[in-house]
Parts: sequence; structure tokens; C-alpha cells
Amino acid sequence: WNGKYLTSNVMLEATKSAIGNRFTFLKGEQSNLTLLTFGFLYNFKNNCDMTTVEDVEDVVASEWFGHVLSGKEVNFDAILVLAHMDVVDPLVYTILSAIRDICGSNMPVQFITGHTHHRGYEKLDEYSASFEAGRYLDTLGFISFSLKNDLNNGADENGNKLIHHKFIDASVEIFEKTLRLDNTDEQPLGSHLLTDAGTKLRHMIHDTRQALGLFDVIGCSPQTYYQSNGLDKSNSLWRLFANTIIPEQLFDNEKNNQLFIQNSGSLRYDLFEGNITVDNLISVSPFNDDIFFVGSSISGEDFSDAFGTSFTLKEYYELPKLVVSGVPTPDKLYEIYTTSFDLDYIVLNLSNVTGRSFSPMQLPGITKNGLWRDFINTNWQCSHIETQNEPGRNVSDFTHFVTWYALVGLLLFLFLIPLIACLVRKRYRYNHIVEKEGTQKKSSKHNGEYC
Repeated sequence: WNGKYLTSNVMLEATKSAIGNRFTFLKGEQSNLTLLTFGFLYNFKNNCDMTTVEDVEDVVASEWFGHVLSGKEVNFDAILVLAHMDVVDPLVYTILSAIRDICGSNMPVQFITGHTHHRGYEKLDEYSASFEAGRYLDTLGFISFSLKNDLNNGADENGNKLIHHKFIDASVEIFEKTLRLDNTDEQPLGSHLLTDAGTKLRHMIHDTRQALGLFDVIGCSPQTYYQSNGLDKSNSLWRLFANTIIPEQLFDNEKNNQLFIQNSGSLRYDLFEGNITVDNLISVSPFNDDIFFVGSSISGEDFSDAFGTSFTLKEYYELPKLVVSGVPTPDKLYEIYTTSFDLDYIVLNLSNVTGRSFSPMQLPGITKNGLWRDFINTNWQCSHIETQNEPGRNVSDFTHFVTWYALVGLLLFLFLIPLIACLVRKRYRYNHIVEKEGTQKKSSKHNGEYC
């Protein structure tokens, strides 16, 4: 990869060498400045047998890490750490502490992280920050920081911050505004960034999605539900799924001893108010996991012991690691359900605590997205169904337009026909009188007759 793929702590088992480069030096073409750059993975344990993931704590204590930080190999102006970990993961501080021990307290260190699928920023110390720019290409992250020669207690001589960040929504319209491109030609916003090839690709994607039925409307959401909102909020997507959809669509209404547990990473996007298309449902729930019955007669106490505090609130985020469809009572016995993705983890933890062996059973024909569809079909049908015809426009908009003007035209028609008939009748009566009385003009009585 010519130094473009960094694996500071991921090794090939066969060769005991890094898959990519342990580090690299980025050279600014215009500034002539140098960034020492690392690429770390968190302490991952489920790697395949062909690889080894070294613990971050061991790597930062290694000889090669200290050597490159000493500057004896190449002198550098700042350090960039690309880290597949949370923006405030304790390992971020582990790496920073090791850097500070060798490079001093005023070496600029910028972490660009990405693992927890959200927008996050944390100032780590006066000359270091951690930055995570959203998820699934919904955000373009911009970060800038001054170099050590410019630093003065974290601010310039005017007191301005030397580390800046910006979250930019990923749309061509926002990109165009951000770049301040000229829009005086009255072209549609975003059109200045489109190329011929890009336009053709956009239409091809649209036609493919339409052919797959992704624009088909399956229901209407009464409000917007947010994927990252905590379970205590009424507009939480996970609260809707765990507290409403699971009990109504999966559980037996006559029982009150059933619990569903799943990791909180499987719902991936917000569900917006209004029409729900097939595409929207896939965006919200891209993993159509099978549903499994794990076992019965599991006490609430054992359930809590098996998963510790993993289904309570995390320190930095509103959602817990695991979402449970209820709060277990210690002395109550439960039936436990989960998804195919989480099955092994759930079974292992329950087995370790209870000492039992479990034989999970797949529920035939029941999937996660099937539960969503059943709920939407039962509870969220639209008064009218809209099918999108092209990006940014739907057929119903045109239908409403035509219907409205047809109605207005009909009312005008119903009003004008009697009026025209009245005028014709009036003219007829006038001519009749003239013929009868010669040149005698109509009397005031005739002049006053109107329909």
C-alpha cells in the first residue's frame, strides 16, 4: 500500500510483522511541514487466526514506538493519530500519555477516531483533541490545529483557539455553501459540484432503487424517532422498538415474563415523520436478523449477573451497550429472546452464570424487519400512499397539484354555466321585447330582472 495503510498494532500471525505500516510521515506539499501519523485499532479480541491484534498498552511501551517519537528517524512538527476507537476511549488517553512522556506537553497531537458511529469532540489537554466525524458518510469532518511554533497556552496572541473543528452535513448543497461557490447564475443549489458522470450515476442509482421497489411506501410515522436518543425519551427509536414493537409483535400478551436483549448498534439511522418507504426501513434496520428463543426459567438476578451493567446507561452516551425490553426483577423467572447476531454472546454469558447449557431455537419466519413491518402495517397506515418518482419529488405532489386545480376548475365551471345561461336568457328576453314593441325600450321592470 506504499505507506497508505497504517496498522500500528495489527500483525500477520505468520510473519509477526505489521499488515500495513506501523506509522508514516505526511509531508505538506505547500507548507513543507511534517506530520507523524499512526493508525491504531482498539484492543480487538475477535480477530481471525491469521492476524494478531496487539494491546495498545503494549505497543506504546515498545522500543519502536519510543524510537519514532524521539525524532531521531525524522523530525516532525505535529502528530496525527488515526484510531478505530471511541472519541473518549481510555486507550486514547493511553496513547496520548505515552506521547507526552517522550515529546513533551506542547507537541500538537490530533486524534481522528471512528468506531461508535456518532459526532464527537473532546479537548484532551491544551494541545490535543479527539474528533469523530459522524457515521455512514453522513458527515464530512474538518479539523485544523496550529503547530508547536505557534502555540501559546492553547491560544494565539489574540486568545483564539488553536484547535478548530467543524461537522459538515454530507450533501452537495451543504458542500457548495461551505465552499462558497458562486450561485449567481440561478442554477439549483448543489449543481455546481455535479459532473456529467456524477449526474449519470445519480440517475442510475435512482433507477436501480426504483426497480427494486425501495421507493414503495409501507406506512407513515406519526413523529420522528432518533436512533441515538436514550430510552427515557419518547422520541427514542430504541425505546419504540424495545418497549412497543417487541411486546406487541413478538411476545405473548398473556405472559409477562419475557425479555428481549440485543446490542444497541443494530439500528443505524433515524426514522423520520411521514412516509416510510422500504428504503427507509432498510436504512433504519439494515440487518434483518433472525429471532431466537434462548431459554426459559432464567431468574432476573442471573440475567443481571450475566450482563452486568451493560444494559444500563453508558458514561458518555445516552444508549446502553445492550438494550433490554424491560427491567428484570431479581426473583422472577423469564423467557429470554435475542437475535442471530447476538446469540452466541447471550448464550455464553447466561451459561457462565447459571451453569446451564442452552439449546436456542430459531422462531420460524420471524425476523427483526418482519417485526417492524408487522407493527407498521398494524399501527401506522397512511391516509394516502405516496410513491417517490425521482429524488426530491414524489408522484403524490403532482397528483395533489392536479387534483387541486381540477377541483377549482370544476367549481368555476359550475358557477359560470348558470351565469352564462342567465345572460343568454336575459338577452333573449330583451330581443323578444324589442321585436314585440318595436323601438320601444324595455321598461324599468325588464331592466331589473336578473337571475
